[in-house]
Formats: sequence, C-alpha cells, structure tokens
Amino acid sequence: MALITCKECTHSVSSTAKACPSCGSPVPKKTSLLTWVVALIIVAATAGAISNAQREKAPPDPAETARNAVIGANQNAAIRAAQLLKASMKDPSSFELKSLVVKDDGSSCYTIRAKNAFNASIESAAVLIPGKTPQLLLEERDSNRFVKAWNERCTKAGGEDITGLAARLISR
Repeated sequence: MALITCKECTHSVSSTAKACPSCGSPVPKKTSLLTWVVALIIVAATAGAISNAQREKAPPDPAETARNAVIGANQNAAIRAAQLLKASMKDPSSFELKSLVVKDDGSSCYTIRAKNAFNASIESAAVLIPGKTPQLLLEERDSNRFVKAWNERCTKAGGEDITGLAARLISR
C-alpha cells in the first residue's frame, strides 16, 4: 500500500482506495499487462500501415515483396503477436515457439516454451483474437477467458500451421 497524490485536490490517498476521502474523486487503477499488450499490437499495426503507405511511394524491397507473397495479413498479425510474446518473457532468449496455427477466422493459437521467474522452463499457450481491438490471451494470466477462447477457436480442425516461418522471422 502506497500513498499517491489525488489529481483533483492534491491530498494524499492510499493506492488501494477506490476514491479520494477528501474530494471523492476516483483513484486511477494501474494499467494491466493485457492493456499494454493490446496497445502494443495496435501501435505495431498502425506503424505497419504507415510504413506500408510510405513504401508504396518508394520502389518495393524484393525481400519484402517475396515475404508478402508468402504470407497474408492474418499471418503477419500472428507473427507480430509472437514477437510481442517473446519480448514479454522474463528471459526472451529462452522463448521457443512450439506451434503457431492461424485459423480461418483470423485467430492464432500458440504453444510456447520459456523460462519463468524461477528459471524453470515451462510450456504455455496463448490465443490471439482478431478484431478492432485484438486480444492476446495467455493461459496463466487470463485463465477463464483463455480456456473459453482456446476451446472455441483452437480445438477445431483446420487452419494454417506457420510455426516454421514464424520461428525463423522472430529469431532474427
């Protein structure tokens, strides 16, 4: 429990309080990791869109042209989310993408292995749900929502396995 300053009246308020006892102004909540991950995905998508708009003016890069011919928008989003997953690990160098399947509805199902805070290598899973605000649900963090999404999206047959391609691109 820490004391923070109320933005409305500048009195000291407990960080666990729901509102300032002096003025009644609500105490802002901490931003969750999921919010940051979704924000990063949105920023990456926006940066990609801006970058693509600028590249249309410049001569196309042959390597980028070849990559875009092989993978589409859903695969690009899945690979970007895999890069974010890797970056969010306690030890990103221990990150191993075991499987990545992009489903026909644009969802992406991940099985990963990485070291945790105790230096133990654990296997985990994640689901990327596409939409206006994409959601990246992690097995250990979003348990109930993750299980529902995994069962609805990842247990059904079909989809494109892009594990090899994604592993090569995120290892750079």
